[in-house]
Amino acid sequence: MHAPNWCRRLWPYLGRRQAEEDLQEELRLHVELERERLRDAGVPEAEASRAARRKLGNAPLIRERTRDVWGWRWLDDLGRDVRHAARGLRREPGFTATVVCVLALGIGANTAMFSIVYGVLLRPLPYPDSEAIVHIGESFGGSRRGLTSPAMPLIRDEAESFEQFGVYAVRGVEWMRPEGAVTLRGAAVTPSMFPLLRATPHLGRLFAEEDGRAGAEGVALLSYRAWTARFALDPDIVGTVLTLDAAPHTVIGVLAEGFSFPSPDEEIWTPFAINPGGLSSGSNALGRLRPGVSPEQAATEVRTILQHTDDGRYASYTSGIRDGLRRSGRSTGDSLVHDVQVVPLREAMVREYRPALLALTAALALVLLIACSNVGGLLLARGVTRQRALAVCAALGAGRGRIVRQLLTESVVLSLSGGVIGLAAAVVVLRVVPALVPGDIARLDEVGVDGVVLAFTLGLSVVVGLAFGAVPALQWSRLHLVRTLNEGSEQSTSGLRLLRSGRTRAALATAQVA
Repeated sequence: MHAPNWCRRLWPYLGRRQAEEDLQEELRLHVELERERLRDAGVPEAEASRAARRKLGNAPLIRERTRDVWGWRWLDDLGRDVRHAARGLRREPGFTATVVCVLALGIGANTAMFSIVYGVLLRPLPYPDSEAIVHIGESFGGSRRGLTSPAMPLIRDEAESFEQFGVYAVRGVEWMRPEGAVTLRGAAVTPSMFPLLRATPHLGRLFAEEDGRAGAEGVALLSYRAWTARFALDPDIVGTVLTLDAAPHTVIGVLAEGFSFPSPDEEIWTPFAINPGGLSSGSNALGRLRPGVSPEQAATEVRTILQHTDDGRYASYTSGIRDGLRRSGRSTGDSLVHDVQVVPLREAMVREYRPALLALTAALALVLLIACSNVGGLLLARGVTRQRALAVCAALGAGRGRIVRQLLTESVVLSLSGGVIGLAAAVVVLRVVPALVPGDIARLDEVGVDGVVLAFTLGLSVVVGLAFGAVPALQWSRLHLVRTLNEGSEQSTSGLRLLRSGRTRAALATAQVA
C-alpha cells in the first residue's frame, strides 16, 4: 500500500536537518570523486578542484531544486518569512509588545463574545435530532404564554405533526431527610417527555405511562449529578424510597451522565398527567416534529385544531384570559387576537437574549476595527525607519510582491501572537461571566472554549493580520530606490515628511474618530 503523494512530501520535514546534512555530504562526495578522477588523469590539484566544482554546477541552486522535490516551495518560503519576521520583531521588543497587547484586547474580547454567542445562540442542543424539537405556545394580546391547559390534550390527541408531545413544569421539591429538609431543584414531566428528548437511563428505567396517571404510586428519577453529589454513587439507589413534598416516592432510575433538562441545575424529576384543569401557568409544551414537517406547518395544524374545537372548556379558558387582559388595560381591540407559535426549542430558549448579544457583538467588532486602525498606524510609522532596508532588498532583486509578502507575514505573526494572548484572556473572562451576568440566561453555563472557538480565533487572527497589514505593506513596497538609497542619514527626516503628507494616515485617523 502506497502513501499519498502529499503524505510522502511530509516525511522530509520531519527529519529536515538530517536530510540537509545528507544532501551536503552527497554533493561533497560528487566533487571529491570528480577531483580524484581528474587528479589521476594528471590534472594539477588546484585545477582539478576548480574543474570538479565547475562540473557539479551551482551547489546552492542544486540544494534549492532538491528541496523543491522534497516538499513544497511555498511552505519553505513561508517558513523563511516567518523566521525572518520573528527575528525582526525580536529586535524591537517595545513595538512588538505594544502591538501584541492592542491586538490581544481586540481579539480576546471578540473571542469571548463569539464563545457566548455560539454557546447560547448557535450551538445545537444536547439532544439527538434536537432541531426537530419545538416549543408550542399561545399568545394573547401580543403577550407570549405557555400552552394553555385545555389546549394540551387537544393537541396531544389530534395533531399529526408531532411524533411525541410532552409537558413539563419547573418546580422545587422538598426532600425530607433525617438531618432535615432540603429543597431540590426539579421538574414535573409527562412520561412522554424523556422519549421525546431521546433520554436514556444510566440505572433503572424511565417513566412509564401508568406512572403519570391519577392515583399512581409516587416515583422519581435522579440526575447523574444528584446521584453523585447527594447519594455518593450508591449502586443500590434504585428502589430507595424518598420523602418528597411529604409523600413517599420510589427512585426508579438515574439519568445518563451529561443529560440535563430543562437546565443543568435539575436534580430530580417526578411524573404527572396532562389534566385540562390541573396544570399551572408555568407549564411548557414540547413536541418532536415528524420528518419533513416544518414548524410553520405544525403551527398551522395546531391553529386549525384550536380554532375549530367544540371543547367548551377551551373556549371558556381563552375567553377568561381575554377578559383579564381587557380589565387590566394591557390589551384592547385587535391586540386580543389569539395566536399559536411553534418554534424550535433552541430559539424559544434564547430569543429574548438575541438582540442584546448581537448588539454587544457589533460593538466589540467596532473595538477590533479601532485596534486594527491603531496597529496600522503603528506599522506605517515603523516603516519610516525601514525604508532603507526595504530599498536594499529591492535593489538585491526582491520584487514588490516579495516585499509585500514579507510585510504581511510580519503582520500575521503579530496578529497570531495577539490571538494567543487574547484566547488566554477569553478563557479567564468566560469563567467569571456566569457570576457577573444578572439573571438566569439560558445555556450560559454551556459557554466555553472548544474546537469551533479555537478555529474562530485562528481565522480571526489571520484576517486581522492581513487587514491591518495590507495598507502599510502596499505603502512601503512602493519605493524610489535611487532616492531612498542616496538619502543616507537624512532618511528619517524624509520619512517623517512622507508620513505627515500621506493621505493613508489621515484616512486611518478619520476612521478611528468615526
